[in-house]
Amino acid sequence: MKRVNKILILFLFIMVVSFMLTWEFLQSRWVAKKISTVATKYITEVLDAEVAFENLQFNLLPPGATVKNLTFKMDKKPVGVAIYANELGIYFNPLDVFETDFIADRIAISDGLVHIKHSKGEGKEQTKSESSDIDTNEIFKILPKVPLNKIVLENILVKYQNNELLTKELALINSKKSLALEGTVESIDLSKYITLPLTIDSVDLSVEARPDKLKISKVEVQSGFKKLNAQGEVKQYFSQAPSYALKVSLISPINAVHDYVDLTRTGTLDEGIIEVNSDISGSGENFSVFADVEGRDLVTQFIDANRLNAKVRVNSKNVVFEDFEIKHKSSRFKLQKPFEFYNMTSKKFLEEPVVAKFENFNLKNALKYLKEDVGFLRGSLTTTLRFDLYADSFSFKVQEKGMIHELALEIDEELDAFVAKDFSLVKGDISIVRGDLDLSLELNKSDNQLNINAKTREGKFELEVPNSFIN
Repeated sequence: MKRVNKILILFLFIMVVSFMLTWEFLQSRWVAKKISTVATKYITEVLDAEVAFENLQFNLLPPGATVKNLTFKMDKKPVGVAIYANELGIYFNPLDVFETDFIADRIAISDGLVHIKHSKGEGKEQTKSESSDIDTNEIFKILPKVPLNKIVLENILVKYQNNELLTKELALINSKKSLALEGTVESIDLSKYITLPLTIDSVDLSVEARPDKLKISKVEVQSGFKKLNAQGEVKQYFSQAPSYALKVSLISPINAVHDYVDLTRTGTLDEGIIEVNSDISGSGENFSVFADVEGRDLVTQFIDANRLNAKVRVNSKNVVFEDFEIKHKSSRFKLQKPFEFYNMTSKKFLEEPVVAKFENFNLKNALKYLKEDVGFLRGSLTTTLRFDLYADSFSFKVQEKGMIHELALEIDEELDAFVAKDFSLVKGDISIVRGDLDLSLELNKSDNQLNINAKTREGKFELEVPNSFIN
């Protein structure tokens, strides 16, 4: 037994000594020199590139080298790269030192500029079809031949064609069968590419490109108080008609819409938060979007709402509201059936009627956008209404018997022309034609019967109560 213990102790001792000697050997000048030679050869010869740098320093652990004030130019089909950086480090796996052929494990570039462009080759110009449809198979055939696993950019301005972005930390990972992009980029000014003043504060992403598809694991975009998240995949992503299936969510203050859409002639969106969760799919110009919209504490010139919920479907033909509900205090508005909000072909809004249920709904809130035309109406009601929009008019029509909790026709803030409370609403029609109102209501309560006709013409208000009986 003692002999076995001695052998075990001797074995452990030999293992520890061997490990220490190996460790010291890996940190020796000979290994450092070999690594330095390989690193220099890799930078200057293997990549077939033009290189200029200063202050070459070698590292033992991790094995590799760093250089200062680097200028690097490589022009190979199909991509050309130019790098200008304050510092570049190239690092290798220590075990690869003993191999004849090995690859760089990581290149880290910090504080500088990276310019990426498509290499056109000598004496040949790209046609429009060649530049718009890139053969992804050719690109991915090159990956196993590229002797590099990962390139990391820190505080680097990246230029690609006419696009620019600043990388806080961005890693391009070569797994031989795919390319992955992970990290964070900041300060992206999109105003030069679109007609809107849009600057992205940061983008946090994780994307993998394969020959057949682009997999988006995470894209988080932050711009001010606006935040967008996306994930999904895109197939044939370099073609002119890619196919895609994405999940996109957006949360934003509702007044941010004014940054991109001029609503000064329509109405303002003042306060509140909008959150949208959508499924987007399609191919080329054919697309389908299904969005679940939620609004909280909304104050607008159209309507106020403590809570708004909507389900919207958008495609190349139209925009359809499949569901719409508003809750504000004790009031509730509920869409009864889907309706087409906008037709892409006719370029017109609301070409079909909208039917909705109003429960204890405040008329001032419901008709807030029309206050200049019907601002003299005050009260609350419970009923189902049909809304029709025409070229120069619109109308509301009662669809089923309801309840007028209160109805008042205001002459001014201190005087009402008519007030009714807790009446059954039997019939009702309200129409606005070029600013002129026509109102017809039939109300009853116990032995009381009221028929109310009101209209405005050129700013004058007229009221009639024909064939009515009041007990």
